[in-house]
Amino acid sequence: MLDSWERMSTDEVLERVERKGGDVRARLRLAGALTFSSELLAIDLAIRDWSRRDQTVAERLRRVDNRRMNYLRLLFGTICRDEDEDEGARQVRPVNSRLVLAMPSSATTPSSAPGRPTLLVALVCP
Repeated sequence: MLDSWERMSTDEVLERVERKGGDVRARLRLAGALTFSSELLAIDLAIRDWSRRDQTVAERLRRVDNRRMNYLRLLFGTICRDEDEDEGARQVRPVNSRLVLAMPSSATTPSSAPGRPTLLVALVCP
């Protein structure tokens, strides 16, 4: 089950984003939309809850989060103008991502989620 979740939430999301292409902001929006889709968000929240009680699941979750964050860092690094903005982005994104992913499913709907990466881009790299 964890293998399927990891493949769907990282490999398949990243492959779809790269295959679709577009500018960095479009790829950020698509990555957010896919990650926060109704299909993946519910599973992601359940895995996060499970990880509180199972160290093996917690390690897998960290691996998935790290892959996601590394991809976002790569994308943000291409649109930030200077090293200070890029460093700020590194500090903001992990906190924001974890807060969004920790929210109850009623607080993050598929219709609102695609705007979150765009908003973060505006905050980090105006």
